[in-house]
Amino acid sequence: MSDTRGRGGQSVSDEYFQLFGLPEGFDIDLGELSQRYRHLQRSLHPDRFAQASQREQRLAVQRAALINDAYGTLKDPVKRAKYLLRRRGLNVDQDSPQLDSEFLMQQMNLREALEQARTATRPEERLAQLHEQAQACCAALQGELASALEDGSGETLQDAAVLVHKLQFFHKLLAEIEQLEHELDD
Repeated sequence: MSDTRGRGGQSVSDEYFQLFGLPEGFDIDLGELSQRYRHLQRSLHPDRFAQASQREQRLAVQRAALINDAYGTLKDPVKRAKYLLRRRGLNVDQDSPQLDSEFLMQQMNLREALEQARTATRPEERLAQLHEQAQACCAALQGELASALEDGSGETLQDAAVLVHKLQFFHKLLAEIEQLEHELDD
């Protein structure tokens, strides 16, 4: 992430919500984000700057890169949560919190279920069930995360950091489920 200084010495990377004209928070309207992203991308299309100076062209390319980075961050719940926590002084990538044994056991059971789905009589059905279960867990974690980030106190921010790590586990699981689904389709 760049640390180029923007208006008032504020880091440009700290302006993602402002860039899209969205209120800062975990719960955002993804449809609105996509619509504003497309609008910004159109306004910075290289054809619009074909006759511009090299400096203006370079600035347009930099701005487009910033928009792409901001969009990629805000549309992904894990990246959005990490970004919000960084803005509040917590870098969850530096510290790995202690995850409770119940959660870790749940993860082991889900991984085992994924492996069993590979050899199941109807693997597609098992994967669909597993996918639904993982999605429900993600939704619950995201709800807890939104509340913790909204509260914003030191203790709840620490809780939010733990929730981000848990959410990462489920996002990885969902990606592995989808990969296996694609393998079975081939």
